Amino acid sequence: MLSKSAVASEPELKTVVTAAHWGPIGVVVQDGKAVKSGAAIEPAIPNELQTVVADQLYSETRVKYPMVRKGYLENPGNSDTTMRGRDEWVRVSWEQALDLVHNQLHKVREQHGASAIYAGSYGWFSSGALHASRTLLQRYMNVTGGFVGYKGDYSTGAAQVIMPHVLGTIEVYEQQTSWEVLLESSDIIVLWGANPLTTLRIAWMSSDQKGIEYFKNSKPQVNELSVLIR
Repeated sequence: MLSKSAVASEPELKTVVTAAHWGPIGVVVQDGKAVKSGAAIEPAIPNELQTVVADQLYSETRVKYPMVRKGYLENPGNSDTTMRGRDEWVRVSWEQALDLVHNQLHKVREQHGASAIYAGSYGWFSSGALHASRTLLQRYMNVTGGFVGYKGDYSTGAAQVIMPHVLGTIEVYEQQTSWEVLLESSDIIVLWGANPLTTLRIAWMSSDQKGIEYFKNSKPQVNELSVLIR
């Protein structure tokens, strides 16, 4: 059931159902523009993150066009690097921006080899394979000559390498103990380095928000719940 904020209340409006890190959402669209959003499936506990799609899309802080540092544009590949962070930005066309990127990558590969190009771009990307910025970047780098990647991630650090030797499993990305078992079997629960009221509103792919419901329901069943945020 769509939440009230996700319902298209007038004939010229329509609701597009999609999903994001903060759960299933309904986006109300008018003339191709998002005007508001809300939960596509009414949650037991409201998630305000589901209501800000339009604000994110049309925020004044978003970069809308390709911009190039003035010094680099005047002397591509040989500019004064001390001006980074202080130089002016110049708007260019998409075609010009793509040419600048292609030419510089070609130059680096010719002079230093593919190992001189690091294609990380790690971070939280949009849900789904198509909108994963890291995947798209590395596909491009592969077809244009290769690159250096990385192993692991900053979320778990060395745990991915250490845990198999300690526990026989990677653990950090294994199936975890269910909330039901935790609530039935625990007198004290300690959460270290996390604020669950924030983190349980989101998920790596798309949150079903069950975690925050269990967390809210834990108080009557657990004698003590400690949250240590560092």
